[in-house]
Amino acid sequence: MDSGEEYAAVVHDFQSYVKVYSDGRVEREMDYVIDYETGFLKLDFQPASVDDDVWLPSKDVKISSETDVSVRLFKPKTIAPGEKIPIVIYFHGGFFVSQSAFGALYHYFLDSLVTEANVIAVSVEYRRAPEQFLPVAYDDSWEAVKWVASHCAQKGPEEWLNEYGDFERVYFAGNEAGGNIAHNMAMRAGSDSLDGLKLSGLVLLNPFFGAPEEPISEEASEQRSDMDALMSRGQKMWNDELWQFVNPETSGLDDPLYNPGADPNLSSLGCSRVLVWVAELGNSKVWGYNYKDVLSKSGWDGKVEIRETKDTGSMFFLVDTVPRGDDTMVMLRKVTSFVNQKWEDPEEEDEEEA
Repeated sequence: MDSGEEYAAVVHDFQSYVKVYSDGRVEREMDYVIDYETGFLKLDFQPASVDDDVWLPSKDVKISSETDVSVRLFKPKTIAPGEKIPIVIYFHGGFFVSQSAFGALYHYFLDSLVTEANVIAVSVEYRRAPEQFLPVAYDDSWEAVKWVASHCAQKGPEEWLNEYGDFERVYFAGNEAGGNIAHNMAMRAGSDSLDGLKLSGLVLLNPFFGAPEEPISEEASEQRSDMDALMSRGQKMWNDELWQFVNPETSGLDDPLYNPGADPNLSSLGCSRVLVWVAELGNSKVWGYNYKDVLSKSGWDGKVEIRETKDTGSMFFLVDTVPRGDDTMVMLRKVTSFVNQKWEDPEEEDEEEA
């Protein structure tokens, strides 16, 4: 380390997600998985592989030579001849500043999702702040959505989508910042043409949103103790500061990109079904409940439901790797039923939540 690096001051520090120094250097947390014999195993990237005895077929495709936006595709090992299966377009988390579609966390999770749900997954590698501030991540993600839509007539550049994709059953999904992106892509889908692609639903896992200082959802209010409220206020301050860092040109904390409840066009969300999943000990639990509440009251003509995993943090389904734990499998089974348009009756849903 030279003297310049040694004495450069930290000008932005968002926990372990990203540090920005006065000399322009950027440090991010490494992607990681859990090795149950040795503890945490640090691992930056997991390579894709079409022919692998352990993982499902996957491959990386650069969809733009101008922006270098890429996707990682996954498909089941076996698909019946002539069968068309749902497409899940997934946006990774990391609060717009860290993590990657090519990281071990997301490779393992998407592998599990595709195995369980029998879908084609398109995991989007968008550009991150501070090298590229918002709205770049939104524009990159929309470019990926349109690239998927270009295959609707089975004449696109990617054979897996042409041969196996069901463009009448396309879902946007994501966690943390990826949940925010998924919502905003669904908003764009409500107003912009996607050349035959039908957005059937939205899956938001602990999404990163802004919200009022106090929850507007009675359901959320009833569940919060004084300590919960204190932690939520602290997290809101962290969220708000981070939002203004990743999006310097934002209109503020009531920017509809950040706070869906402030969006006068929320009722035009471009799908009719939404599944929100929150973790009891996760940072974004309250905002997940608020999202459900504001969407339900917006005049949007659709169905939104929420699930909560008890005694877990927001990344439980990512770090709970091999074997998948009970909580993760409950979530994966629910997402599977959601993307295959199978809805449990209320009694079955209550048993699942318990």
